[in-house]
Amino acid sequence: MHRRDFLVRAALGGVGLVSARALYAQQTAATPAPAQGNASNLFDMNQEAAKTVRRPAKPGATRSMNDEERDALGRGFNLAGYLVPFAALGAGAVALTVVLRGMSRRPLPVPGGPLVDPPVGVSATDDEMAKLQAAIRKDE
Repeated sequence: MHRRDFLVRAALGGVGLVSARALYAQQTAATPAPAQGNASNLFDMNQEAAKTVRRPAKPGATRSMNDEERDALGRGFNLAGYLVPFAALGAGAVALTVVLRGMSRRPLPVPGGPLVDPPVGVSATDDEMAKLQAAIRKDE
């Protein structure tokens, strides 16, 4: 990182901090102070007024499972919710390991060494191979 890039990033970070502080001050000034005592509206309400809403069954509908079967199906999804993320992390780690090992087995070009081996059956002089290598280096 160059010095100029560092200074630009530091300045942008400072501007971000100042603007965040100003926004926070505006937000706290606009928000009224909580009332003394119980500040929640949940317990001030009449709890008996809340009623469960149930939609009527569709005509001709039958239950596909009983309560025990429904609970067993839900515990199965619960178990999958705990295990699938870890299985995905493990599969990702295995895939990353395979890719990185494949990349490390690939031979790296040696600086100053031959970049192109002549194909079998092609006769090229050393001067022609040097010109070819120079052209390849220029394209990189």
